[in-house]
Amino acid sequence: MKAGLFLLCFSVFLAAAPRAPFVGAAEAEVATARALAERGSPDLAPDAPSALSPFTTVHRGRQLALTGPLAALTLVPAELATLGAMRLVPHLDRARLAETLESATSALWAALVCLLFCADLEKLGARRSWAVGATLLLAGSTALFISARVPDGSALAALLLLLAMRGARGESLGAAFGCGLAAGALALVDAAYLPAAIVLAIGAALRRRSLGRALAIFFALAVGGVLLLMQRASLGAPIPVPGDFVDGMYGLLLSTGKSVFLYSPPLALALFALPWWWRRRRSDAALLVAVAVALVLAVAASPRWDGDPAWGPRRLFLLVPLLVEPVALWLADLQARGRVRGWLRVALLAVAVNGVVVQALGAALPPKSYLDIVDKVRVATGAPGWFAAPRSECHFIPQFSPLTGHVWLLSHLLRGDRDLGHDAPWMLLQENNPKLSAEAARLRLDWAPLGWPRAQAALWLGLYALVALGSGWFVRRRLRPPRVIR
Repeated sequence: MKAGLFLLCFSVFLAAAPRAPFVGAAEAEVATARALAERGSPDLAPDAPSALSPFTTVHRGRQLALTGPLAALTLVPAELATLGAMRLVPHLDRARLAETLESATSALWAALVCLLFCADLEKLGARRSWAVGATLLLAGSTALFISARVPDGSALAALLLLLAMRGARGESLGAAFGCGLAAGALALVDAAYLPAAIVLAIGAALRRRSLGRALAIFFALAVGGVLLLMQRASLGAPIPVPGDFVDGMYGLLLSTGKSVFLYSPPLALALFALPWWWRRRRSDAALLVAVAVALVLAVAASPRWDGDPAWGPRRLFLLVPLLVEPVALWLADLQARGRVRGWLRVALLAVAVNGVVVQALGAALPPKSYLDIVDKVRVATGAPGWFAAPRSECHFIPQFSPLTGHVWLLSHLLRGDRDLGHDAPWMLLQENNPKLSAEAARLRLDWAPLGWPRAQAALWLGLYALVALGSGWFVRRRLRPPRVIR
């Protein structure tokens, strides 16, 4: 059953691959992987795009990515496979093939998250049918769907965090070592995750009060810490200046443009599920809350807490599966006791549908498209005086929220209306609009098959659909109760 669930999630994630080139942290990861595959060096010069400058540093004549090294290393096989395919079939579109394989790598991590999430729910007492339903909710209604499309390391981080928490719950020495190893690897995805990794290791060591287990955890964690220090030393980068902590906290949790609750609506139910989880499994709940708090504080204090250009707070996406676990178990417990009343069913349906809509909006258009339009409005109309930091209006002003912006852009694209100015979402705040006809002409649905030849797109989409339908049928069949022969 679990193999069918994995294939179902993986095929859906693959079919939703983006069409637009990767940007931001994902572009830096991809560029580093390409440099390693082609030249055996992480040096991005001399062909690094200028857009990478916020994500790179120059040290001893080398241009190096400031992002964590682990996500780039996991993309190296995709780049090597691309090089091998180009030698065999030289006329292939190298960029398209590489982007497809890199997106498939991220889809693989996200599908493994779904598999591990479902296994954890069953292990913690949920019925198999409920565990599968909660997994599908996670895959389609939370930011895991967006993480599966972009190789920026967020899906990999979510997988490592789940593995570390599973190791923390284990009793054996091997589980302890795995917990520390996953926590150390987490810091190699993003240095801002190191405080959460340390808190997780301390909490896991205190749970069992075993010297051998504590040593195994901290030894494995130390390996990741040493590798991280070596990588930071090779960059020669100064210690980053902290960002505005208050803006970061408000932005990540409550803002209209970056709140993790808006981009993963099922997390709103965690506010009700966590008290129940605390009463049922206090040690697990305490560790979960401690790790979540450490992660949010560390990301909020970093200068790039928003993770732009990205759909939602991508640096917090790794928390989503971890927080949805107690939600699924709480709802399963209510159902088992017959306490899932009408209002709760309506709320759950509303949360699920809202989550699907939010993910569809994020997948429909490249996030950078709307952000670039807002930048043009700021520069052309004098709006830069509103905020000192660029794009902050997209984080904190409701009319500039990417959620509103993508609805606006998508409606124009589907209607074929290129006059973006007459109903711009910020008209209540900014009366004058610059000409946006060029931006309107560049709007494209961000779905990879639309950029493929028709026959190739039909072939691959048919294959994805066949795998998804077959694996879905297999999962459904395994969930049916056995027939009783009389």
